[in-house]
Amino acid sequence: MILIVDTDDETRRGLARFLENSGYGVAVAEGGVTAMIQLSVIHPDIIIIDSERPDMDGFEVSATIGRKFPERMHSIIMMVPQGCTVSVDRMFASGAEEYVTKPVHLIALGRLIKRKLEYQAMVLAMRLHQPNKEPLPATWNGSRELDRINMALNESEDKFKCLVDSSPDTIVILDQVGFVHFINHPPPGQSENLMEKRLLDILPEQSKPRFLRAMHGTFTRLQTESFQIGGPDGTWWHVRTAPMKQHENISLPWAMVIVSDRTQQHNTETKAMRNARLATIGALVANVAHEVNNPNNAILLQASWLKKTWQNILVQVSENEKIYDPIMLDGETLREILEKSSGFLADIVGNSRRIGSIVRDMKRVTRPDDGILRNDVCIKKVLDSALSILANPIHKHTQSCFAEADPNLPRVIGNPHQLEQVFINLILNALQSLPDRTRKVRIRAWFDETIRKIAVVVEDEGEGITEENLEKICFPFFTTKLAKGGTGLGLAICRSILTRHKSSMDINSESGRGTSIRINLTISPNQPESAP
Repeated sequence: MILIVDTDDETRRGLARFLENSGYGVAVAEGGVTAMIQLSVIHPDIIIIDSERPDMDGFEVSATIGRKFPERMHSIIMMVPQGCTVSVDRMFASGAEEYVTKPVHLIALGRLIKRKLEYQAMVLAMRLHQPNKEPLPATWNGSRELDRINMALNESEDKFKCLVDSSPDTIVILDQVGFVHFINHPPPGQSENLMEKRLLDILPEQSKPRFLRAMHGTFTRLQTESFQIGGPDGTWWHVRTAPMKQHENISLPWAMVIVSDRTQQHNTETKAMRNARLATIGALVANVAHEVNNPNNAILLQASWLKKTWQNILVQVSENEKIYDPIMLDGETLREILEKSSGFLADIVGNSRRIGSIVRDMKRVTRPDDGILRNDVCIKKVLDSALSILANPIHKHTQSCFAEADPNLPRVIGNPHQLEQVFINLILNALQSLPDRTRKVRIRAWFDETIRKIAVVVEDEGEGITEENLEKICFPFFTTKLAKGGTGLGLAICRSILTRHKSSMDINSESGRGTSIRINLTISPNQPESAP
């Protein structure tokens, strides 16, 4: 990086254009005050100053830079009027190292800059190898030693390149503006060359503010920062930013950014937390089911006895009314009251039986799964069980949700509990996609003779899935229902279960038209050859 300090616009532009074409990064300042502000942000390797300045002359600027930034390793080149020996004497007194005369000979300036940068690299290498030694004098000149150092630098660079290239992490070196000056390999999903481009431009929008805060802390407070980035494709990255130091407390104007792929670790941790939460919910549900079941059994037993006894009393009262005047209570006969009470008792018995059915479903869902695949699974029973568990969501989302499955279909290979989980997920997804209760969900199961498998299709008249999301819909943690509490695990778990069952799942959808998901289940080898 080269900083040009000159009030003349034409001179500034000409020098900047020449240096940029030569491959250098360039910053410009119109005056000494502006230069000081610039130097508080950037760390240039070369500073070119015009000695004739209206606000603060170049010699004063040079001296001020030496006082304010004594720890920095940079070279100051002064532009002085031709033949002005006073200016040259003042230049050396102010701390500048080299000078060029005006008008500036650009080729000579280019060679001078190259020589000063080579000298800086040599001194930096010597300090890194011997950090406690005094700095080399500016007049030091030893071509043989310089060749040896250059060879050592090349060897060190080769070793460094081999080391970082073999790292699974993406390692990036940025300047203070965020431009990439080194990268060992681009992060996954990025094939373009990122050199001399801003790393910020390839980050997801939601991650940019966090990245900017981290870079601010790295450059201003010289702190190491770390944070997580989540990609739209379900990937997760751990990002660390750290200031680069020459040695001890002398910082360089760059930051190192290390990007590590944490997708698998993040997914594993999320799955573990989800399983722990489900285990807790399962234990709670099992306890609730037990606590509800006991009083419900008492209600059902006593209400059933009372209903039967009430019927006998009603018969006796009806016979008595044929002989005696009816007994009146609050304007109604005793027989009418008994008939109403009999209906109430029938409702109590019916609802108690429904509670018992719900409790059995809760126990079945929370029962530990042995994971064993069986050869005699009836797909109709699995579908009926899933629909029974989803009775409340079905009533909430649609007026029509039904299954067409012949109970005499060939049995399939599978784990009933896991297959039930698959169909609960698929049917619930279909229900949640419906825009209103007039839309339908239909489940069909039949024996496909062409592939000799049981085909089950879950169809809905919902909102459908866009072509872009259809490619990612089975990725773990990808969800289009985040606002509704979706975790992005439903279809991923379904596919995982079906893979274990040696079965397949095909998804067809059209945005605005609905979705159809077909599952092909392997039939049991115990089926007769004449099985339909």
